[in-house]
Amino acid sequence: MFDARLENIGLLSVDGKNNLVLLKPNSIGQKYIFDNRLNNNRSLNAPIYIDLYPSFICNYNCNFCYNKYLNNCSEKIMSKKVVNKIIEYCANKKILGLNIVGGEPYHPQNIDITKYIVKKASTIGLRANITTNLSYVNKSIVTFCKKYDVKFNASFISTDKNIGEKVSGSKKYLAQEIIDKYIDKNIAYGLSTPILKINAKDIFQTANYLNTLTGCAWVLRYVTVPKTYNLNLSLTEFYKISKKVIAKTNKKVYFDAPFSYKYFNIAPPQNKLDFLYCGCKAGFLKVEFMPNGDVYPCIMLKKVGKIGNILINDDFILQDHRKVNCKNINCKYNVFCTGCPGYAFLNKINCDNRCGDFCGN
Repeated sequence: MFDARLENIGLLSVDGKNNLVLLKPNSIGQKYIFDNRLNNNRSLNAPIYIDLYPSFICNYNCNFCYNKYLNNCSEKIMSKKVVNKIIEYCANKKILGLNIVGGEPYHPQNIDITKYIVKKASTIGLRANITTNLSYVNKSIVTFCKKYDVKFNASFISTDKNIGEKVSGSKKYLAQEIIDKYIDKNIAYGLSTPILKINAKDIFQTANYLNTLTGCAWVLRYVTVPKTYNLNLSLTEFYKISKKVIAKTNKKVYFDAPFSYKYFNIAPPQNKLDFLYCGCKAGFLKVEFMPNGDVYPCIMLKKVGKIGNILINDDFILQDHRKVNCKNINCKYNVFCTGCPGYAFLNKINCDNRCGDFCGN
Protein backbone atom coordinates (compact mmCIF):
# COMPACT_ATOMS: atom_id res chain seq x y z
CA MET A 1 0.00 0.00 0.00
CA PHE A 2 1.31 3.41 -0.97
CA ASP A 3 2.09 5.56 2.09
CA ALA A 4 2.30 9.16 0.94
CA ARG A 5 3.98 10.40 4.09
CA LEU A 6 6.82 7.87 4.02
CA GLU A 7 7.29 8.36 0.28
CA ASN A 8 8.04 12.00 1.03
CA ILE A 9 11.12 11.32 3.15
CA GLY A 10 14.21 9.16 3.10
CA LEU A 11 14.83 5.78 4.70
CA LEU A 12 17.89 5.67 6.95
CA SER A 13 20.22 2.73 7.37
CA VAL A 14 23.72 1.94 8.58
CA ASP A 15 26.18 0.18 6.26
CA GLY A 16 28.80 -2.44 7.10
CA LYS A 17 31.35 0.23 7.99
CA ASN A 18 28.94 1.85 10.50
CA ASN A 19 28.29 4.80 8.19
CA LEU A 20 24.85 6.41 8.14
CA VAL A 21 23.35 6.06 4.66
CA LEU A 22 20.18 7.37 3.05
CA LEU A 23 18.25 4.97 0.82
CA LYS A 24 16.26 6.47 -2.03
CA PRO A 25 12.57 5.54 -2.27
CA ASN A 26 11.76 2.83 -4.78
CA SER A 27 8.09 2.05 -5.07
CA ILE A 28 4.84 2.40 -6.94
CA GLY A 29 4.81 6.09 -6.03
CA GLN A 30 7.98 6.80 -8.01
CA LYS A 31 6.84 4.81 -11.02
CA TYR A 32 3.46 6.54 -11.02
CA ILE A 33 5.05 9.97 -10.99
CA PHE A 34 7.47 9.07 -13.75
CA ASP A 35 4.91 7.38 -16.00
CA ASN A 36 1.88 9.60 -15.51
CA ARG A 37 2.70 12.98 -14.04
CA LEU A 38 5.88 14.29 -15.63
CA ASN A 39 6.48 15.98 -18.95
CA ASN A 40 9.50 17.70 -20.46
CA ASN A 41 9.15 20.96 -18.53
CA ARG A 42 8.63 19.22 -15.19
CA SER A 43 5.06 20.38 -14.73
CA LEU A 44 2.33 18.37 -13.03
CA ASN A 45 -1.39 18.31 -13.56
CA ALA A 46 -2.06 17.36 -9.94
CA PRO A 47 -0.23 16.42 -6.74
CA ILE A 48 0.26 12.75 -5.88
CA TYR A 49 -0.99 13.26 -2.34
CA ILE A 50 -2.77 15.82 -0.19
CA ASP A 51 -2.77 16.90 3.44
CA LEU A 52 -6.27 17.58 4.71
CA TYR A 53 -6.88 19.69 7.82
CA PRO A 54 -10.47 19.02 9.01
CA SER A 55 -9.84 21.19 12.10
CA PHE A 56 -7.09 22.76 14.18
CA ILE A 57 -8.77 21.86 17.47
CA CYS A 58 -6.32 19.93 19.66
CA ASN A 59 -6.03 18.91 23.30
CA TYR A 60 -2.21 19.16 23.22
CA ASN A 61 -0.04 22.27 23.08
CA CYS A 62 3.20 20.76 21.75
CA ASN A 63 6.02 23.28 21.69
CA PHE A 64 7.36 21.84 18.40
CA CYS A 65 4.02 22.10 16.55
CA TYR A 66 3.91 24.93 14.01
CA ASN A 67 0.22 24.41 13.19
CA LYS A 68 -0.93 26.16 16.34
CA TYR A 69 0.80 29.35 15.21
CA LEU A 70 -0.94 29.28 11.83
CA ASN A 71 -4.53 28.63 12.82
CA ASN A 72 -6.36 31.63 11.39
CA CYS A 73 -8.89 29.76 9.29
CA SER A 74 -12.36 31.26 8.91
CA GLU A 75 -14.00 27.87 9.57
CA LYS A 76 -13.49 25.99 12.84
CA ILE A 77 -14.36 22.55 11.47
CA MET A 78 -14.47 21.41 7.84
CA SER A 79 -17.98 20.99 6.40
CA LYS A 80 -19.22 17.94 4.51
CA LYS A 81 -19.60 20.15 1.45
CA VAL A 82 -15.87 20.90 1.47
CA VAL A 83 -15.05 17.22 2.08
CA ASN A 84 -17.20 16.15 -0.86
CA LYS A 85 -15.42 18.56 -3.20
CA ILE A 86 -12.00 17.42 -2.02
CA ILE A 87 -12.84 13.73 -2.53
CA GLU A 88 -14.27 14.56 -5.96
CA TYR A 89 -10.98 16.32 -6.75
CA CYS A 90 -9.04 13.26 -5.56
CA ALA A 91 -11.08 10.99 -7.82
CA ASN A 92 -10.75 13.22 -10.89
CA LYS A 93 -7.02 13.78 -10.42
CA LYS A 94 -6.24 10.20 -9.38
CA ILE A 95 -4.66 11.24 -6.08
CA LEU A 96 -2.59 8.44 -4.52
CA GLY A 97 -2.47 9.46 -0.87
CA LEU A 98 -4.63 11.27 1.68
CA ASN A 99 -3.17 12.42 5.01
CA ILE A 100 -5.62 13.67 7.64
CA VAL A 101 -3.84 16.04 10.00
CA GLY A 102 -4.72 18.84 12.37
CA GLY A 103 -5.38 19.59 15.22
CA GLU A 104 -6.18 16.18 16.64
CA PRO A 105 -8.47 14.31 14.19
CA TYR A 106 -9.91 12.11 16.97
CA HIS A 107 -10.74 15.01 19.29
CA PRO A 108 -14.44 14.76 20.31
CA GLN A 109 -15.23 17.90 18.27
CA ASN A 110 -13.43 16.50 15.20
CA ILE A 111 -14.24 12.79 15.24
CA ASP A 112 -17.49 13.00 13.23
CA ILE A 113 -15.95 14.86 10.29
CA THR A 114 -12.84 12.65 10.44
CA LYS A 115 -14.98 9.53 10.10
CA TYR A 116 -16.93 11.16 7.27
CA ILE A 117 -13.69 11.89 5.39
CA VAL A 118 -12.49 8.30 5.83
CA LYS A 119 -15.78 6.87 4.58
CA LYS A 120 -15.95 9.20 1.56
CA ALA A 121 -12.34 8.45 0.65
CA SER A 122 -13.04 4.72 0.77
CA THR A 123 -15.76 5.10 -1.89
CA ILE A 124 -13.06 5.96 -4.44
CA GLY A 125 -10.57 3.41 -3.13
CA LEU A 126 -8.45 5.97 -1.30
CA ARG A 127 -6.92 4.85 1.99
CA ALA A 128 -6.50 7.49 4.68
CA ASN A 129 -3.42 8.05 6.82
CA ILE A 130 -4.27 9.86 10.05
CA THR A 131 -1.75 11.86 12.08
CA THR A 132 -2.72 11.58 15.74
CA ASN A 133 -1.34 12.13 19.23
CA LEU A 134 -3.26 8.95 20.26
CA SER A 135 -4.83 10.51 23.34
CA TYR A 136 -8.42 9.78 22.24
CA VAL A 137 -7.81 6.40 20.61
CA ASN A 138 -9.94 3.60 22.04
CA LYS A 139 -11.34 0.23 21.00
CA SER A 140 -14.21 1.80 19.05
CA ILE A 141 -11.88 4.02 16.99
CA VAL A 142 -9.53 1.11 16.26
CA THR A 143 -12.48 -1.03 15.11
CA PHE A 144 -13.62 1.74 12.77
CA CYS A 145 -10.12 2.25 11.37
CA LYS A 146 -9.59 -1.48 10.77
CA LYS A 147 -12.84 -1.57 8.81
CA TYR A 148 -11.64 1.19 6.48
CA ASP A 149 -7.97 0.17 6.42
CA VAL A 150 -6.82 3.43 8.02
CA LYS A 151 -3.16 3.79 8.94
CA PHE A 152 -2.05 5.76 12.00
CA ASN A 153 0.90 8.14 11.87
CA ALA A 154 1.27 8.62 15.60
CA SER A 155 3.34 11.19 17.45
CA PHE A 156 5.50 9.52 20.09
CA ILE A 157 7.59 11.91 22.17
CA SER A 158 9.16 9.70 24.80
CA THR A 159 8.78 6.65 27.01
CA ASP A 160 9.25 9.02 29.94
CA LYS A 161 5.83 10.41 30.91
CA ASN A 162 7.32 13.52 32.49
CA ILE A 163 9.11 14.41 29.26
CA GLY A 164 5.97 13.64 27.25
CA GLU A 165 3.91 15.97 29.43
CA LYS A 166 6.46 18.79 29.26
CA VAL A 167 6.74 18.66 25.47
CA SER A 168 3.04 18.11 24.74
CA GLY A 169 1.72 20.55 27.32
CA SER A 170 -0.65 17.81 28.49
CA LYS A 171 -1.14 16.76 32.10
CA LYS A 172 -1.81 13.21 30.97
CA TYR A 173 0.57 11.73 28.38
CA LEU A 174 -0.48 8.11 27.74
CA ALA A 175 0.90 7.33 24.28
CA GLN A 176 2.77 4.19 25.34
CA GLU A 177 -0.20 2.73 27.22
CA ILE A 178 -2.51 3.34 24.25
CA ILE A 179 -0.08 1.75 21.79
CA ASP A 180 0.26 -1.33 23.98
CA LYS A 181 -3.49 -1.66 24.65
CA TYR A 182 -5.08 -0.71 21.33
CA ILE A 183 -2.59 -0.14 18.49
CA ASP A 184 0.17 -2.74 18.35
CA LYS A 185 -0.93 -6.02 16.70
CA ASN A 186 -4.27 -4.44 15.79
CA ILE A 187 -3.73 -1.82 13.09
CA ALA A 188 -1.16 -0.51 10.63
CA TYR A 189 0.81 2.35 12.15
CA GLY A 190 4.00 4.33 12.22
CA LEU A 191 5.52 6.40 15.00
CA SER A 192 7.03 9.87 14.63
CA THR A 193 9.44 11.28 17.21
CA PRO A 194 10.60 14.92 17.22
CA ILE A 195 14.19 15.03 18.48
CA LEU A 196 14.78 17.84 20.98
CA LYS A 197 17.28 18.36 23.77
CA ILE A 198 14.70 17.29 26.33
CA ASN A 199 14.01 13.85 24.84
CA ALA A 200 17.35 13.18 23.10
CA LYS A 201 18.76 11.55 26.24
CA ASP A 202 15.76 9.23 26.42
CA ILE A 203 15.79 8.36 22.73
CA PHE A 204 17.65 5.09 23.24
CA GLN A 205 15.07 3.92 25.76
CA THR A 206 12.45 4.80 23.14
CA ALA A 207 14.37 2.69 20.62
CA ASN A 208 14.39 -0.24 23.04
CA TYR A 209 10.64 0.11 23.51
CA LEU A 210 10.02 0.14 19.76
CA ASN A 211 11.98 -3.09 19.46
CA THR A 212 9.27 -4.79 21.53
CA LEU A 213 6.51 -3.76 19.12
CA THR A 214 5.38 -6.13 16.39
CA GLY A 215 5.64 -3.82 13.43
CA CYS A 216 5.93 -0.11 12.86
CA ALA A 217 8.04 2.32 10.89
CA TRP A 218 9.79 5.02 12.91
CA VAL A 219 10.22 8.60 11.70
CA LEU A 220 12.90 10.72 13.36
CA ARG A 221 11.98 14.38 12.95
CA TYR A 222 14.37 17.29 13.01
CA VAL A 223 12.28 20.13 14.43
CA THR A 224 12.93 23.65 15.63
CA VAL A 225 10.96 25.42 18.34
CA PRO A 226 11.00 29.05 19.51
CA LYS A 227 14.43 29.84 20.98
CA THR A 228 12.91 30.73 24.33
CA TYR A 229 12.36 27.01 24.99
CA ASN A 230 16.10 26.24 24.56
CA LEU A 231 15.29 22.81 23.15
CA ASN A 232 16.77 22.87 19.65
CA LEU A 233 19.53 20.55 18.51
CA SER A 234 21.94 21.40 15.72
CA LEU A 235 21.59 19.38 12.54
CA THR A 236 24.98 17.79 13.24
CA GLU A 237 23.80 16.70 16.70
CA PHE A 238 20.67 15.27 15.11
CA TYR A 239 22.75 13.28 12.61
CA LYS A 240 24.92 11.82 15.38
CA ILE A 241 21.94 10.79 17.49
CA SER A 242 20.21 9.27 14.46
CA LYS A 243 23.23 7.12 13.68
CA LYS A 244 23.40 5.74 17.22
CA VAL A 245 19.64 5.14 17.35
CA ILE A 246 19.56 3.17 14.11
CA ALA A 247 22.22 0.84 15.45
CA LYS A 248 19.95 0.03 18.43
CA THR A 249 16.63 -0.61 16.72
CA ASN A 250 15.26 -3.37 14.52
CA LYS A 251 12.71 -1.03 12.92
CA LYS A 252 12.79 0.83 9.63
CA VAL A 253 13.86 4.37 10.52
CA TYR A 254 12.88 7.26 8.28
CA PHE A 255 14.49 10.66 8.27
CA ASP A 256 12.32 13.80 8.25
CA ALA A 257 14.93 16.58 8.01
CA PRO A 258 17.17 18.47 5.61
CA PHE A 259 19.87 16.07 4.48
CA SER A 260 23.33 16.55 3.07
CA TYR A 261 24.52 14.35 0.21
CA LYS A 262 28.11 14.82 1.38
CA TYR A 263 27.25 13.69 4.90
CA PHE A 264 25.64 10.50 3.63
CA ASN A 265 28.36 10.00 1.03
CA ILE A 266 25.92 9.60 -1.86
CA ALA A 267 25.88 11.28 -5.24
CA PRO A 268 23.65 14.30 -5.87
CA PRO A 269 20.51 13.68 -7.99
CA GLN A 270 21.44 12.21 -11.35
CA ASN A 271 18.10 12.48 -13.13
CA LYS A 272 14.66 14.04 -12.97
CA LEU A 273 13.17 11.31 -10.81
CA ASP A 274 16.02 11.46 -8.28
CA PHE A 275 15.60 15.21 -8.03
CA LEU A 276 11.89 14.89 -7.25
CA TYR A 277 12.70 13.08 -4.03
CA CYS A 278 15.16 15.69 -2.77
CA GLY A 279 13.92 18.48 -0.54
CA CYS A 280 10.41 19.75 0.02
CA LYS A 281 7.46 18.55 -2.09
CA ALA A 282 5.08 21.45 -1.44
CA GLY A 283 3.52 23.10 -4.45
CA PHE A 284 3.95 20.27 -6.93
CA LEU A 285 3.81 16.77 -5.37
CA LYS A 286 1.47 17.80 -2.57
CA VAL A 287 -0.99 20.52 -1.58
CA GLU A 288 -2.86 21.13 1.66
CA PHE A 289 -6.57 21.80 2.23
CA MET A 290 -7.74 23.97 5.13
CA PRO A 291 -11.11 23.58 6.97
CA ASN A 292 -12.74 26.26 4.79
CA GLY A 293 -11.51 24.71 1.53
CA ASP A 294 -8.55 27.04 0.97
CA VAL A 295 -5.65 25.36 -0.81
CA TYR A 296 -1.99 26.03 0.00
CA PRO A 297 1.26 24.46 -1.17
CA CYS A 298 2.08 24.19 2.56
CA ILE A 299 0.52 25.37 5.79
CA MET A 300 3.75 27.22 6.54
CA LEU A 301 2.86 29.53 3.65
CA LYS A 302 -0.57 30.56 4.91
CA LYS A 303 0.66 34.08 5.60
CA VAL A 304 2.05 34.37 2.06
CA GLY A 305 -1.09 33.45 0.17
CA LYS A 306 -3.24 30.62 -1.14
CA ILE A 307 -3.45 29.05 -4.58
CA GLY A 308 -7.22 28.63 -4.56
CA ASN A 309 -10.30 27.32 -2.82
CA ILE A 310 -11.78 23.93 -3.66
CA LEU A 311 -15.34 25.32 -3.54
CA ILE A 312 -14.48 27.87 -6.24
CA ASN A 313 -11.94 26.18 -8.47
CA ASP A 314 -10.40 22.69 -8.59
CA ASP A 315 -8.20 23.19 -11.62
CA PHE A 316 -5.15 24.85 -10.11
CA ILE A 317 -1.98 24.03 -12.04
CA LEU A 318 1.07 22.88 -10.10
CA GLN A 319 4.71 23.39 -11.00
CA ASP A 320 8.05 22.29 -9.59
CA HIS A 321 9.85 25.56 -8.87
CA ARG A 322 12.82 24.32 -6.87
CA LYS A 323 16.35 25.41 -7.60
CA VAL A 324 18.05 23.08 -10.06
CA ASN A 325 21.51 24.62 -9.99
CA CYS A 326 22.94 26.70 -7.16
CA LYS A 327 25.93 28.74 -8.34
CA ASN A 328 27.20 29.41 -4.84
CA ILE A 329 29.61 26.46 -4.62
CA ASN A 330 30.99 27.63 -1.27
CA CYS A 331 27.64 27.54 0.51
CA LYS A 332 27.56 24.79 3.15
CA TYR A 333 23.87 24.25 2.41
CA ASN A 334 24.48 23.86 -1.30
CA VAL A 335 24.44 20.08 -1.21
CA PHE A 336 20.82 19.73 -0.14
CA CYS A 337 19.12 23.12 -0.48
CA THR A 338 16.36 23.19 -3.08
CA GLY A 339 14.60 26.30 -1.88
CA CYS A 340 10.92 26.47 -1.05
CA PRO A 341 8.69 25.39 -3.96
CA GLY A 342 5.57 26.76 -2.29
CA TYR A 343 7.08 30.23 -1.99
CA ALA A 344 8.16 30.11 -5.64
CA PHE A 345 4.72 28.93 -6.77
CA LEU A 346 2.81 31.63 -4.93
CA ASN A 347 5.15 34.38 -6.13
CA LYS A 348 5.19 33.08 -9.73
CA ILE A 349 8.96 32.91 -9.96
CA ASN A 350 11.10 30.17 -11.47
CA CYS A 351 12.79 29.21 -8.23
CA ASP A 352 13.22 30.29 -4.64
CA ASN A 353 16.53 32.13 -4.44
CA ARG A 354 16.14 33.58 -0.95
CA CYS A 355 19.56 32.28 0.00
CA GLY A 356 19.96 35.08 2.51
CA ASP A 357 17.33 33.36 4.68
CA PHE A 358 19.48 30.25 4.91
CA CYS A 359 23.17 31.04 4.55
CA GLY A 360 23.56 34.81 4.26
CA ASN A 361 24.37 34.84 0.52
